[in-house]
Amino acid sequence: MHSISKKKSSKIKSPSGRTCEEEKNVPGRSSMGSSDNSEFISDETEECDQEETGIKVAYVLKKEEIYECLKTAGTLKTSGKLYIFINSVFTALAIAFLIYGKIAGKASFFLLAAVFVSFIVLFGIFPIRINHIRAESSADGHKICMRIYPKHIEVGRGVNKLNIPLDGTAESAEVDNMIVLILNNEDGRKEKKESKMVILPLRCLDPVLLPDVQTAVFSGTKPRKIRI
Repeated sequence: MHSISKKKSSKIKSPSGRTCEEEKNVPGRSSMGSSDNSEFISDETEECDQEETGIKVAYVLKKEEIYECLKTAGTLKTSGKLYIFINSVFTALAIAFLIYGKIAGKASFFLLAAVFVSFIVLFGIFPIRINHIRAESSADGHKICMRIYPKHIEVGRGVNKLNIPLDGTAESAEVDNMIVLILNNEDGRKEKKESKMVILPLRCLDPVLLPDVQTAVFSGTKPRKIRI
């Protein structure tokens, strides 16, 4: 298996031994569908005559994929044992105080039941609704172009280009059949407003390129903790 690395040759070899141009002419190699594809590319911005071999991926995210990543690895996690446990406790307490209020006929028990119901809405229902809204707004049908190099990942082009260094500063996680990348702010603090999430569905990758992508991403990022 060949890995993505720096080469001086202007022709980029794929794992099959062909050059990039030859590889593109192989039926079914680059095209994974009408909107998803992956192929070898080169970064000619390297100094001298060296070219950095990378992998170009283009895909369109689905709403379900975005929501799954948000609830599992996002800032408002709505999955895992801790989430279920906390909301189960709030529900049990709300029901208990409601029953005690009916038996004792005291308004204070009903008030406590109302407090725990509000906790269920705040910590249980509200995050789910926010994640659904974010997933729906992000799944607008636009094509995402990603370029994966040995030392960094580029997402998008021009003024909107996002550069993710593979130097251990970013975080990554596997969610179902996807790779999630979390890029925090420069000083290392995980502030919600400055963290960025990038999703790479593995369905858009040629199976031949998948091991190279996984090696580059996971060796250059920190594993993100996900509650199960």
